Amino acid sequence: RPQLWHETQDVLALPTVSAPVTQAPAPTALLHHGLLRQAALTPQETALISPIRELTYRQLSTAADHVARALLALGVQHGDRVA
Repeated sequence: RPQLWHETQDVLALPTVSAPVTQAPAPTALLHHGLLRQAALTPQETALISPIRELTYRQLSTAADHVARALLALGVQHGDRVA
């Protein structure tokens, strides 16, 4: 949108949203640890359903591993942010 090209950074910044206060402590495990655990326990169970496809936990874990290896091949290191 060309009219935004001339706006200042303050105008373009996303609004701040306050998150709800949680009663339980935040988990310390990483997201993929739960996926790996579930893939080991129930590899053939459905993990993901989309309008065009379903993936088992094994398939989702394999796909995540491929993404991780591709990022490593590109030089991404532990702690890097990837968008």
